[in-house]
Amino acid sequence: MTQIQFISHPSEIIDGREYGEKLLQEHLNGVAQNAYTYIRGLCLFPNDKISKCAFIAGSSHDFGKYTTYFQRYIKNRELSKSKLSSHALLSSVFGGYSVLELLGDAETEMAFLTFMAISHHHRNLTSPQYFFGKHEITLDKEIVWDNNIRDRIIYLRKQIDDLKKNSDQIEQEIRSVYAESGIKWNKDYPSVKYFLEDGWINTINKVIKASKTLISQGTVIGNELSKYFDLLMIYSALLDGDKRDAGRIPEDLVRPQIPANIVTTKINELSASSSVNFLQKLRGDLFKKVKTSINEIELKQHHILSLTAPTGSGKTLSALYAGLRLRERLAESSKSPFRLIYCLPYTSIIDQNYRVMESMLETVGDFQQMPSRYLLKHHHLSDLDLKSADDENEKIPIEMALSLTESWDSEIIVTTFVQLFQSLIGNKNKFLRKVHRISNSIIILDEIQSINVKHWTVIGETLKQAARFMNCYFVFLTATQPLILPEKEKVEIGFGEFNTGLNRTRLSFLKDKRTEEEIDNEILISVERTISVLVIRNTIRLSVAMFNRLKEKLNGGRKGIKLLYLSANIIPKDRGIRIKEIATSIENKEKIIVVSTQVVEAGLDLDFGEVFRDLGPIDSIIQAAGRCNRNNRMGYAADIKIINLLEEQDQGCKYPRSSAAVYGSIHMDIAYEILKNIEKVAENEYSLVLKDYHDKIKERKYLDNPASSHKLFQNMTKLNFDIGDEKDVKSFSVIEKTRPMVNLFVAKDEECSKLLEWYRDKILCNKDPKERKKEFLLKRSEFNSCMISIDKKRARECAATPLSQKEELYVLESALCKVAYDNEIGLKRIDDALLAL
Repeated sequence: MTQIQFISHPSEIIDGREYGEKLLQEHLNGVAQNAYTYIRGLCLFPNDKISKCAFIAGSSHDFGKYTTYFQRYIKNRELSKSKLSSHALLSSVFGGYSVLELLGDAETEMAFLTFMAISHHHRNLTSPQYFFGKHEITLDKEIVWDNNIRDRIIYLRKQIDDLKKNSDQIEQEIRSVYAESGIKWNKDYPSVKYFLEDGWINTINKVIKASKTLISQGTVIGNELSKYFDLLMIYSALLDGDKRDAGRIPEDLVRPQIPANIVTTKINELSASSSVNFLQKLRGDLFKKVKTSINEIELKQHHILSLTAPTGSGKTLSALYAGLRLRERLAESSKSPFRLIYCLPYTSIIDQNYRVMESMLETVGDFQQMPSRYLLKHHHLSDLDLKSADDENEKIPIEMALSLTESWDSEIIVTTFVQLFQSLIGNKNKFLRKVHRISNSIIILDEIQSINVKHWTVIGETLKQAARFMNCYFVFLTATQPLILPEKEKVEIGFGEFNTGLNRTRLSFLKDKRTEEEIDNEILISVERTISVLVIRNTIRLSVAMFNRLKEKLNGGRKGIKLLYLSANIIPKDRGIRIKEIATSIENKEKIIVVSTQVVEAGLDLDFGEVFRDLGPIDSIIQAAGRCNRNNRMGYAADIKIINLLEEQDQGCKYPRSSAAVYGSIHMDIAYEILKNIEKVAENEYSLVLKDYHDKIKERKYLDNPASSHKLFQNMTKLNFDIGDEKDVKSFSVIEKTRPMVNLFVAKDEECSKLLEWYRDKILCNKDPKERKKEFLLKRSEFNSCMISIDKKRARECAATPLSQKEELYVLESALCKVAYDNEIGLKRIDDALLAL
């Protein structure tokens, strides 16, 4: 009988390089070996069960491509894809069957997890009963109640009958994949012929039973997420292995070394160049404390660390040293090397941290030839590193560069909370691909207090179980440690509550309510006295209104005072320019007022003479103090003044309703209760105020409910990724979304308008999804730098229009920008825009 040449991918040209057809057997073998190597190399699973399931997932994930339906489609791309040429569901059933054959008939749970991973390898994870429901399947009439399930079984039967035509050759190829594995199995290979008889329907029923058991059974406290992480590990290894093999991306198994002493050198350089003696000593003391602590810590016992120190004390560099030294120690005691993942809340502060790390790595190994092997920056505004290690004049293919970035295939990754937490708690294919690389990693969570308090309990428990099941180490880095985990579950390697003797700032609460007019006047008096003033408002609406009032007053006769605005209301490319302008003005000692929102509280290295802030949580207030006199240039304790705004419709509330709307009444009640009894508090007493705040939160028992009582956590334990519930895993987001949000592209100038024209011409009009994706990646960072995120209602009010039928991306055309977007404050509110018409 003539042998058929089964292929998985057609011939293609990738960035000018021609690749021939990829044989299906070769692809299954490549993905299986990749996935197995990823998990096996982590040394996390002594019984090798998960790595074996990863191999089976890889060897089965495209099994459905053996149908003649798919082969006709792949060899003649003019044909439309049909349900019969789809391959994921058939492949997943074969994968589950293979687990039962090769690991034992009792391994129904592992068969189910492997089924889940394969069935979703081209899509986001859904929930266990999405494909086949709750009831066993024997005859079509028993599943008539659900048309979708009935149709799936009908199509599977047709595909099974089709595979029987070539079962001998298919079995021979599958046998060959397992023969080359070098792995010990219960059987030599899974019998394709038995699968095509009764094996497939029996497997489906076992998968259904396993999913029901998972949903109904309870779990041991502290062990709730074991199956969740097992699934994510298999799924992640399969996704990464598949994308690499299909994209012809070679594996580089050599992991470069990065000595921790590069940070020591950097700290010595900065100390030598600092003109402020007390900062030299403070940074030196912190580094010594961190160095001693990280060398003495018991690695097997302590996976969660905290590094608490005041702003300006060199936390970032000390944390980097801790991470790299921990990496060295773990390499000595472990069989597997560790990555360092540095996470920040906002993209606006990533670049400055990335540049620091880049400067430290310049002399390490072959960093100059292939920087992305050592250091990656990953967020939606980051560029792809296309530099080739072999030829400085040659660029690597875009798909390869994207793969390296999205899979975090580097030693140090600088990224956002969104990228990390929605990989640990999420269902999206593109986020979950890197889960296996998050395993065996040291994760620094910079400014962790910025995470919304409503997520603290679930995130805390998730981190604890990630430390256990994924062998992660976490470093909580901040001046104000939140109550995400109890102190007894962390080891402090910084100053902790130690009194540093700093007296750079003092905090006062303007107890008597002030009108906006009165606050404006205090700010104008302050800038005359202190040169630079920062005002932090709780909402964009309040900040824009203040900026406009101050602008009018300054134009009315006050000269020589610069007024600047900074918030997420401005597109990112202008935001970056604005931050540099503010820093330059402060350095040049120009009189300046900056009106902003909470976006300035985390990580920005700006140093003002005085700060005004709307009433907020105590930890946010202390973070705001970090933008004031941080280098002690004033020579005295600079003022942080907390505003108690008198609103138009006050209704006798003790504090502004706008504060409660942003932070919740519980935290505002506590903050007001503490601040009303304080006349002034010096910086060296901030830790006492913060402790009082945390004690009162504990007294209210706001965080006492265990994670197991939270609906989101329960859905994680039951693998309820997408059940249409607002608390399912899919719905989790570290960014607060109280209303439907959209991305708004602002065509405010010629550069943005050209990018919009390019997007319409090269992206929207491009029917080839691969070419469309590749083209977009070339200008992704530029295009995204012209976008802001706003609620959909506001986008429509500004007369913005959707760029596609999905209505996820809106555009504010250049003509409308003249009235609806302002270069100083960003997007105008609709009433302001109408006034300008």
